[in-house]
Amino acid sequence: MTNLFFFICIDLALMIILLILYCYRPSQTPDYENQQLNQQLLTQQLAYSKRCNPQLVNESAYRFLQEQKTFTTSQNLSFYHRNRAILLGIIIFLLVLTYYATTQRWQAVLHHQVQPVVTSTPQKQNEDMILTIQRKLRENPNQGENWYELGLAYAQNNEFDHALEAYSRAVIILGRQPQILGAAATALYYQNNQTITEQAQQWLDEALKKDPEDTTSLLLLANYAFQQENYSQAIKLWQQILDSQRKVDRKLLIRMMDIAEEKIRVQ
Repeated sequence: MTNLFFFICIDLALMIILLILYCYRPSQTPDYENQQLNQQLLTQQLAYSKRCNPQLVNESAYRFLQEQKTFTTSQNLSFYHRNRAILLGIIIFLLVLTYYATTQRWQAVLHHQVQPVVTSTPQKQNEDMILTIQRKLRENPNQGENWYELGLAYAQNNEFDHALEAYSRAVIILGRQPQILGAAATALYYQNNQTITEQAQQWLDEALKKDPEDTTSLLLLANYAFQQENYSQAIKLWQQILDSQRKVDRKLLIRMMDIAEEKIRVQ
């Protein structure tokens, strides 16, 4: 508050000084209208003197030049005072600004007003989720659901080795549940460059035997069929998922089915 009060007082003093200096006019500065009148009189004198007395022409011209010189000097003096006032104001303002910039209040203003814009990317959000789940597991490592969620988070982050390890921990605690086996098969699928290995196929078969409508397993098989250009099989599997009424992105599946049908027509 003290720094702000000081800053306001300096600004007020600066405005008063600028006003006084700007309005100041030297006493010897002639009136502009009188100067115009003198020019008109000189013109008349010159016109008259050319006819009557050439010497008077020279005297009148000399007097006008002297008056013009005085006017110019006074005018320059006025401009000098104005420029000096402006220059003095700039100097005082810079000094005050420099002083205020060194105060803690200015630093606080910058800290609150100039905040870096931090955008949260999906990868950053996923990393935060991994840290959160890891913290829960440190508190209680026997929560199988947390191990399963950790595997999903690792898979989303393309860390398939860690995902498979987390799934194996979940299987130990929760048993060989279909959704865990399907998720493990999916991680292994992407780990091997989108190839269903023998191990992945075994997990898929086991999962679908336990639950023929396991969404994770069916999605993997449908995506693999689409990749292999077996569009009819992909459509059949996506339709099976839709008919199961499980929680899925139905719009996405319908759009994928439309794409597959279009590719079938092109073939």
